[in-house]
Amino acid sequence: MEVNNKRVLEAFLGLILIILLVIMIILLTAPKNLTGSSTTITNSFNTNNYYNAYPTIKHYPYTKTYYKKDYLDYDYHACKKTLKGILGNSIEHYIVYVRNQDYKPGYFKVKYYFTDYYGNTKTETMTYYIKPKQGKEFIYKNIYKDKYKFHDWDYEVISRTSV
Repeated sequence: MEVNNKRVLEAFLGLILIILLVIMIILLTAPKNLTGSSTTITNSFNTNNYYNAYPTIKHYPYTKTYYKKDYLDYDYHACKKTLKGILGNSIEHYIVYVRNQDYKPGYFKVKYYFTDYYGNTKTETMTYYIKPKQGKEFIYKNIYKDKYKFHDWDYEVISRTSV
């Protein structure tokens, strides 16, 4: 009888050990500190719950934020304004506002691409030094009346200082 009691005790302890191992594996492999949102879809037939592990990204108009590994973090937005000059001509202001989001200062470059009605592209470049958590307006002015009328314009912001 002692042998049977010993085997039952060993089997019971083995079962407890397996249950503890399964619980530890579940606790160690469970995702921690997830930020996201859960969505519940309910209709007359069933209810489904979905968990989105990715955080919700807010999109703001005309603002782009880039996070590059090799360069400083920044965000920017752009607009075009047309003002009347003293001589009655139109002065076009192409404005790109760049804000250094990093804790280090650096040089930022804005490349303007202007396309005329014939498809020709003109490129202009500006570079400024921006302190940490500060912003700077890059303004290109087109003051010519008829010589350079642009059909479309685009721009590119480049962080010139590597971290």
